[in-house]
Amino acid sequence: MRDLGTFGIGGSYFIGSGKVWGNWTHTQLTPIMAPHSILNNYEIGGRYGFTSAMSGGLGYTFSNLSGQFNGKWHQINSFLDYALSQRSDVYVLAVVQKAFGSKVVNGHEIPVQAEIGASPSFIGNSGTGTDSQLALRIGIRHRF
Repeated sequence: MRDLGTFGIGGSYFIGSGKVWGNWTHTQLTPIMAPHSILNNYEIGGRYGFTSAMSGGLGYTFSNLSGQFNGKWHQINSFLDYALSQRSDVYVLAVVQKAFGSKVVNGHEIPVQAEIGASPSFIGNSGTGTDSQLALRIGIRHRF
């Protein structure tokens, strides 16, 4: 990668027990030997405290990649969190993503893939060869 430049702007607003936010980021990816691509991300979301112990949230992200590479992704994120104590909580998280678009490489059409958490891990890549994904997580957290 010869150059990677990112600019973003966002804001949030508290409304009673809730919070809403939105942001936009613009990233230009310039490889050493190829034309550049531009990735724009648009995100909106909200969080609401139902009680002092329980909160939930919902967000939407639209990603648009253009230039050398092309693709579009729609992603919805949601969570529910319950505080067991001041430092411990349990949560459930759901993320769904849908990818659109394709690129022709050496005469073959290559579809854009959904990639929620695209880095390999001990359980493998988050998914390859699919244009939609669903990720679920249930957890308990303790802050030290």
